[in-house]
Amino acid sequence: MKCCPIALVVAFAAACGPSVGGSGGSGGDGVSSTTLAEGSAATSASSTTTTAGSDTTAADGTTGVPVVCEFGGCRVTQDRCAPACGVAPSPFDADGCLRARCTDDAACADDERCFRGEDFGLCESSGMTCGEDDAGTACHCTTTNDCAGGHCIPAGDFPRIGAPPVGRVVAANLICSDWVLRITTSEVEDACNAPTQDASADVRFRGGLGGTVHDPEAVDDFWRDEDGTHPIVAAGLRWADDVATYWVIYGRDDGPVLVAGTVDEQVVCPGLLVPCG
Repeated sequence: MKCCPIALVVAFAAACGPSVGGSGGSGGDGVSSTTLAEGSAATSASSTTTTAGSDTTAADGTTGVPVVCEFGGCRVTQDRCAPACGVAPSPFDADGCLRARCTDDAACADDERCFRGEDFGLCESSGMTCGEDDAGTACHCTTTNDCAGGHCIPAGDFPRIGAPPVGRVVAANLICSDWVLRITTSEVEDACNAPTQDASADVRFRGGLGGTVHDPEAVDDFWRDEDGTHPIVAAGLRWADDVATYWVIYGRDDGPVLVAGTVDEQVVCPGLLVPCG
């Protein structure tokens, strides 16, 4: 497998960090409480407090009334809520508020289910709380460094686990910090250009704070299974010990499906890299 050059590995150190609610470093603008990636080997019960951005006075977009988080704490902004506020693996709902915590379905409402990261090969802190600082200008989220957490989501958003397609899996660095995950037939050699009709998947990522996650503006992303082509709901890409892994949730008429796997090859596309900023 072709690995990222050392310079790229260093540049993506933050993006290849820990998982949902895992500790991701302290201080600064760390967002350990809002990040998502593959599971980690964290076993310590120590806690980490980070600044996650505050949006507690923003209106809900319909009534003009500020959003009040049902389960307490403050509201994090969408840019601090990887992979995206409201998607199934996120401990934050669409408003950026912490969802109800759970360990099984019995702890959730009748129309909800408990999403436990460990059940999907992901990782979520079992202890997560958010609160504003004394000035009311920043939202601090505290997590424990473990992977035993879960949160309640609508039952219709709960994904089943599917098998990834067979083929050549490539993570290509297209420009700056943006990556694309492509799964193609083994005969397709050029990972830097547009996918062919034989491609099984094409998923674009953006290097976000706390994780490399699906680009919500990548409207041409797709996942193909035995029943056709489907849209991408959420996805994550991370590097650990020179191995790149991915997870993808795609939507089907009969419900969302989560697949995860290992990247066969990492490619830096020549001539496409430009300075960031």
